Amino acid sequence: MIKRIIIDGYRKFDRLDLELIAGLNIIVGDNESGKSTLLEAISLALTCKVNGNWASEELNPFWFHQEHVKEFFEKLNTEREIAPPEILIEIYLSDDGDTQRLRGVHNTQDEDCPGVLIRISPSDEFFDEFKEYLINSAPTILPVEFYKIEWRDFADNVINRRPKELVAAYIDARTIRSTSGADFHTREMNSDYLDTKERAAIS
Repeated sequence: MIKRIIIDGYRKFDRLDLELIAGLNIIVGDNESGKSTLLEAISLALTCKVNGNWASEELNPFWFHQEHVKEFFEKLNTEREIAPPEILIEIYLSDDGDTQRLRGVHNTQDEDCPGVLIRISPSDEFFDEFKEYLINSAPTILPVEFYKIEWRDFADNVINRRPKELVAAYIDARTIRSTSGADFHTREMNSDYLDTKERAAIS
């Protein structure tokens, strides 16, 4: 079970540190207050996917907290220059037997517990290209093609596919109302959570 969520710099969240209780948690808020964004961030950290696609395929400049982006460009080439914007989402999990493989202290709280994180930051591989982009133009949009996505557990192991201990279904109410939307979510859950034999039996 998720016990804590920390989000830095993702969409409308400058920083969010949310602790959950055991059992059912209900998130209430006005329209555009960030409820869907919170669920999207949780799904992103647990699956490294957005809209059924890998995060690397969906990454765009508007994922970044726009105030962070604005401040970065305003202070660029000044004495108050700051580091480029990044995104960090951490999911702290309850301490039970199923998640011990994800246990470690590689998180912002130095807490020894199971968990996963996703970090989106400038890639060292494209350091020169990023620098040239900033010098040779008057940018207002982050060049996300020069960013990297790291998906790791709290033991600091790289994750390449969803660990079997993590099961999450993110169903977007905006699409589930249509037949194609329902089909999409059904196919996604079948693909993510059933093995080959189970999918064949359902078919």
